[in-house]
Amino acid sequence: MPTKKAKFKKCIVVIDIDGTGDSDNFNVPMARMTNVSLLVRPGVYTSTDQGLLVKPEQKVDIVGYTLSDEEEVIIQTKGMAPDVGNVFTVARGELTVRNVTIRQESHHPERHGLYIAQGGKCTLIDCKFCSRVSGCIAVTDPSSSVTLKKCLFNGCCGGLIVLSKAKAVVDQCQFKSTVRIGLEIRDQGFATIKDTEFSDSGRQGIVCHAFGNGFNATRCVFHNNSRHFGETEAAVMASSGKSTITDCQLSSNKGTGIIICSGGECEVRDCQVTGSKVAISVCEQGTAYIANNKLLNNRFGITIVYNMGKDVTLENNTMKSGEADVLTTGKDTEPKTIGKKHKITKDPRRENDKCLAEKLKLIQKQMKLNKFKKDDPPENLREEKHPNTVRVCPSCGLSEQSKGKEFKVCSGCRITHYCSVDCQKKDWKLHHKDTCKLFQQCKQDFVEKEQTRDSL
Repeated sequence: MPTKKAKFKKCIVVIDIDGTGDSDNFNVPMARMTNVSLLVRPGVYTSTDQGLLVKPEQKVDIVGYTLSDEEEVIIQTKGMAPDVGNVFTVARGELTVRNVTIRQESHHPERHGLYIAQGGKCTLIDCKFCSRVSGCIAVTDPSSSVTLKKCLFNGCCGGLIVLSKAKAVVDQCQFKSTVRIGLEIRDQGFATIKDTEFSDSGRQGIVCHAFGNGFNATRCVFHNNSRHFGETEAAVMASSGKSTITDCQLSSNKGTGIIICSGGECEVRDCQVTGSKVAISVCEQGTAYIANNKLLNNRFGITIVYNMGKDVTLENNTMKSGEADVLTTGKDTEPKTIGKKHKITKDPRRENDKCLAEKLKLIQKQMKLNKFKKDDPPENLREEKHPNTVRVCPSCGLSEQSKGKEFKVCSGCRITHYCSVDCQKKDWKLHHKDTCKLFQQCKQDFVEKEQTRDSL
């Protein structure tokens, strides 16, 4: 009686090397089988060409088999040649990777540790990523997706990029010391992030921009982000699509905790933001619903800057900011709905910029009338005051009338006035350190021009 041939649904291949190897250990079984599981022994597997390709309709499962924490399975691409590819490329196939370190060590900025396109699907569990030149993972195309669980991105140039209507799920991962952005969403991409830590990023931990569809972040931690760019960046930026940030912890981030801007819509609930210059900023046509948050030990609680009449709703937020509760600047910036706890304060510094410009013009007129010499300090400018000028302290925003005393002028530029030494010190660190030099230079240029005219 003839025997029936056995039908294998999945072929299991054990890959074992002694110390180092190359991608041929993987390419041979991956090229011959459509459904294969690779059990990989500890070692370093290096590719100097196109890397590993998961073909259409192919299912590949790669498992790093280690017996201790000291053992490690490393799969990498390396080299300076322009044809060095991604470590993994998934095109219309399915890839699952467990307990593997993926390195992209080539010098090409458009190469990635994992590139998913054309409807490819990928799941990574307990993996580590390192890419010094480009992003670690890029997922693109509408039907492509990636799922990350308990993965570590450490010291990468960029973490995860989601674009072109692709989707990503990030669960219990860590993005540490990313040079640029931890997770970037754009071109109608969308991401769901849960129980994930973003720390020490050079720019943002999460950013959704350039027509991204948004993200949902739940129980995430953001610490010490925007290291390289400081006050111009934020731990989280929602400038496109619809996003939600729920039950997250943001601490000691340089600049701003959360920025909602450029037409983005974001709902911020049950979060705690501490140690930032601004806890939450809404600007440039951002739409926001901010409720039940704790904003503690920030310089400003919530700022609404030139928002052009877009809806901003504030409810039940607890604040203990150093300077102000809700700070508004520009026209059409009042929140649509505010709770009883919120105190709205107009930003005096923006209005004071016009006062400083008027003062500079006035001083130039005085210098032209009196023709001060370069070495002759204009002492009388401190005493002379235009009848329509209202002196406002640029640090606290209070006027001479409200303080009931005459303000003292800065000894450097002799233009800006302060109500106290403490306000002068605060404003020096934030603004006046640069403007003071500018005003002094304007004075010097004016005097030199007048001296040139007199000599002629």
